[in-house]
Amino acid sequence: METSDIIRSVRRLAGSASAVVSLAALLAFASVQNRALADRRRTGGAGIAPRPSDPPPALAFVVVGLGAFRGLAAEALWLRADRLQWEGRYFELVQLSSWITSLDPYAADAWVYNAWNLSYNISAMMLRPEDRVRWVWHGLRLLRDDALAWNPGDAQLCRELAWLYLHKIGGTLDEAAPAYRQFLATETAPVFGPAGAFPSAGSARDAASAVFKLDASRVAVIEAQTGPLDWRTPESHALYWAWSGMTHAVDPTERFKCRRLACHALMALYGRDPTLSGLAAPNPAVLPALLHLLEQQYVDFPSSTTRRLYGFHLLHALRKAADAGDTAQRDQFYERLLMIAAKGSTLPPLDTLVQPDFPFDDFLAPQQKNREPDTPP
Repeated sequence: METSDIIRSVRRLAGSASAVVSLAALLAFASVQNRALADRRRTGGAGIAPRPSDPPPALAFVVVGLGAFRGLAAEALWLRADRLQWEGRYFELVQLSSWITSLDPYAADAWVYNAWNLSYNISAMMLRPEDRVRWVWHGLRLLRDDALAWNPGDAQLCRELAWLYLHKIGGTLDEAAPAYRQFLATETAPVFGPAGAFPSAGSARDAASAVFKLDASRVAVIEAQTGPLDWRTPESHALYWAWSGMTHAVDPTERFKCRRLACHALMALYGRDPTLSGLAAPNPAVLPALLHLLEQQYVDFPSSTTRRLYGFHLLHALRKAADAGDTAQRDQFYERLLMIAAKGSTLPPLDTLVQPDFPFDDFLAPQQKNREPDTPP
């Protein structure tokens, strides 16, 4: 045998040995991780996604090794994630989704996918409210603390985070929602105090930024239009993140979605039921800000839906002004109703609109005119 053949044989053996050693190391790592994950599931601590700065060592090795092929690997994992989702294997999906975000941390859809799985799918599998709280907050913090750290100002991520605050925590569909609101109130109380006011200075103001990611300058812009908000409530946080998305959105459709969510947050603040959260009463001071955003929605995307929603709240504001004896503002709201009324519609007189029994139907829609019955030729 030639010397060169011997060298090639040795190299092949060395390569095979290296592969075996690498495979053994990966299997050992997987075994340890599996046992650790099983322990965390039993204790209720599983599902905490890794921080962007602290990926699993094995995955970090793979990420570096794949280089430009990371996107292909992420796509392959997406296919697997869809399969797990279809099969309802949500716990396995947690780890797989975290790998996807580590491979491509700038993919907003991956972060949203993981957060929804944590806050909606897995939380719904928990029997105790305190366990549901833990999983909902895993998803919320994943978006707020990790996803937006990689993608600051991403309008989609801001909107999804606002939705979690407004729908999951502030809504009524989940039977554990009161526990979510109580946890938020308890978590925020040391920073925002018994009245929920945004701190003007000091360590509390720093904590509002460091812990809850609330920028003081943006809060000032929002409260300049809404008045002081209660930052112990999910609606205020939902408004903040929807407003952030609206500010950063480049795509008009995304801006519309963020503004629509901001409108819903303001509606919730305006008509809040204090029995739901045990905190603040309805906040009538936000009505001008709500009307302003609804007007922008109608101007940018005129439709029967945006007209109906804007008209409904204009009518409500008109009645409120009439009850307060503010005839100037009452007449101003009536003029705005006349401006947005659909072509062919007949707006009822002002005296009719202020009657308490006037129906809140789509009174701005076109009305079918009465016609004489057709006569035969």
